[in-house]
Order: sequence, then C-alpha cells, then structure tokens
Amino acid sequence: MCDNRLTDHNEAYKMYYIHLKKTKTPNSCATIMSAIKRCLEDNDIIVDQSIRTRVTSNIKKDKKSTPTTKSAILSLDNIYQFLKLEDDSLRVLSRKVILILGVYCALRVSEQHDLKRKDIIEDVANERFQVIVERSKTDQAGEGYSLYIPFFSDNINLRQLIKRYLQLFDSFFSSDENRENRNLFAQVSVSGNFCNCNLGINQFSKLPSEIASTLGLQNPKSYTGHCLRRSLATSLASNNATGQELQSLCRWASTSTANHYIQRNEGLKTNAVMKVTGNRSNVMNGNMTNASNVQLRSTGDVLGRLFSNCSINNITVNIYSTNESKKTTVVNQSQ
Repeated sequence: MCDNRLTDHNEAYKMYYIHLKKTKTPNSCATIMSAIKRCLEDNDIIVDQSIRTRVTSNIKKDKKSTPTTKSAILSLDNIYQFLKLEDDSLRVLSRKVILILGVYCALRVSEQHDLKRKDIIEDVANERFQVIVERSKTDQAGEGYSLYIPFFSDNINLRQLIKRYLQLFDSFFSSDENRENRNLFAQVSVSGNFCNCNLGINQFSKLPSEIASTLGLQNPKSYTGHCLRRSLATSLASNNATGQELQSLCRWASTSTANHYIQRNEGLKTNAVMKVTGNRSNVMNGNMTNASNVQLRSTGDVLGRLFSNCSINNITVNIYSTNESKKTTVVNQSQ
C-alpha cells in the first residue's frame, strides 16, 4: 500500500494551498493559510520564507482577478418598515431586536452572536440602552466598547420592542442561575417559544435576506450578513458624516474603509458637481421642492446622533406650493 503523506512541512504548506484555492475564495485562503502558519510557528515549525512569499503573492493575484461582490443595503425606510410590522410572534420580535442592534450599534455578525444577556442594560435616566461589546476584532487592547440605542427613533418605540424581548427571555430562562451569561439570542421553536440552545451564527448572517424577503425586495439573497453595517455606513455617508465619525461608530481600525463609503456616495458626488456649476442640489441646500416627502429626523435617530451637538445659525427654509408663490422663512438661532 502506497503512503502518500508528505513529510516535508514546506511542501505540505504549498500543496495544501493549491488544494484550498480550488474551492475557497482568495480571502478565505488568506485567512486559513495565515492560521496554519501561526499554528506551525506555535509548534516551532517555521515555513520557508520563499514558500510563504510565493503563496502570499498568488493570493494577491487571485484577489485582483476575482470580482468582489458587495452586500445589498437596506434603506432607512426598509428598516423602519420591518420594525413597524404588526407581527407579535417571538420569532419576528427577536429579528427586530437583532436588526436594531445591528443598525444602531453597527455590530458585526460575530458580535451579535456573542452578546450575553448581561451586555444590554436599560439606562432610564438617559433614555437609552447601553450595549457592551466585550470582544471585537478591532479591539486589540481587549478593553471592549460601550454603544447606545435611543428609546425612540422616528416615532418607533425601540424601548418597547427591546424590553418585551428581554422580559420574554428572562421569563423563559428564570430558573437558569447562569441566565445573565447566556447568549442574548436563543433559538425559537416551531411552537413559537424559546429553545434551550443559542441562535447559530449562520442565522445572523441570513437575517438581512429574511428581512428583504419579508419586505418583498428584489434578489433577497444579495442581502448578506454584512448588510446591516453597510446600510448604516451608507446612510451616514449620505448625511455628510465625516470619515472620523464613521470610523468611530463602526469601529474600523482606520479611516480608509470609512472614506471608501464617502468617496462612493452618489449624493455627495452630485452635490460636488453642482457646486462646480455654481449651484447646489435641493437636498444639500435645504430647498424642499416637495415638502410632503421630507422628514426631519430627531437626534435620537441613528443619523441624528452624530450631529446632536452642532450649532445652527441662519436656517433658510424655502417652501413651494402649487397654488402659492415661493415663501422664504429665515430663522436665526445661536447655541
């Protein structure tokens, strides 16, 4: 019987990469090969530098030749529409709470999955929930993050939704002495009650697709696990958030990712072109050509939170009507 096992770790490292690239994306290959290298080094086995360089170079070439697919995004109207669904089932309620945490706290799928019951705290004095993220891939110091969710947003009672879910959770697991350290999201049975097992990480990834399907959006499968963070970043960029503001809320390691959303924002591009021609777009200039379609969001909103401390002076509001001539109101306010 022939023994095909490789005894040379350098050759094994190279051959495994060749086998891996047949079924995995370049990004997956990079992650797996890096993990293998660290594992070997922990066991005092060092892969030859020339082999590692060759594998890394091939992965980079494959990345350039492989088209990237970005998740579709949910608009704020889509998000609010789902949160306003008149469905009292526990399954839908849990999905609403996951959506709230994903959007308002910009949580990654892994962070949503790892949340414990103790990590969400009601802060009545400040009318918000505090959400503690103990571990994050950009938190190298391991200090954790404190994030916040307002009680109300765009006439939606977020507090009521979250409290109802927590009450049902606490009631079902009332006999569990370790309840506070349980994962915040548990499986929901066919009968509509909690199960004694955690919601799997893949189900968090599929949630945006479920929401898109429920709302009747086209191509629901294009709404992947990264959808909620992308939706938040896109909305913030559309509302003139700076790279630093985006980086702070989304907790990226650098502003390069934040700047990517700003640079690709079509609304900002259009406004820049209008400035070149000596004009400004209606939305950016505050001219409301159709006042009935304009909503001013409160500072409790996920977008408004970034600008809650701004000073406002000389607001010009132009109002048009089909039967009246243009009216201009100037409000002088100093803060």
